[in-house]
Amino acid sequence: MKALGVKLTGLKELESELNRMFSPERVEQIIDKGLVAGGQRMLHLIKQEQAKYRETGSTVSEATLSDPMTIGGQRAVKIHWRGPKNRYSIIHLQEQGFYNRDGTFNSPDSKGALQRVVIEGRKVYLETVRNEFQRAFR
Repeated sequence: MKALGVKLTGLKELESELNRMFSPERVEQIIDKGLVAGGQRMLHLIKQEQAKYRETGSTVSEATLSDPMTIGGQRAVKIHWRGPKNRYSIIHLQEQGFYNRDGTFNSPDSKGALQRVVIEGRKVYLETVRNEFQRAFR
């Protein structure tokens, strides 16, 4: 990324340049804005994928994005499922498959769908975050 005559090639360089140019509060605001924008794009991709396997639509409608938070010293956002139908409790079964009571393994059509979206959406997520950072430098 090149901004204000500065060439940044890595995350450490980006962080140090942001800290040099802005106050810590402003740096956190810039990072949070990028995280939320990237998270919204990723949430959209997840909802698109989940809509393919929809029966009631609860899995799609209950998917939400958390507010930015600090986890292990890093700013992050989480995609989670919240709502009246408690879809969060079955997402892992849908994603991994499960054993029925009779001992047979059930592998739903949607098995691994979220993991595929996360892998395929990394580039979109990173581009979105990068674009938000570039807007902050303008």
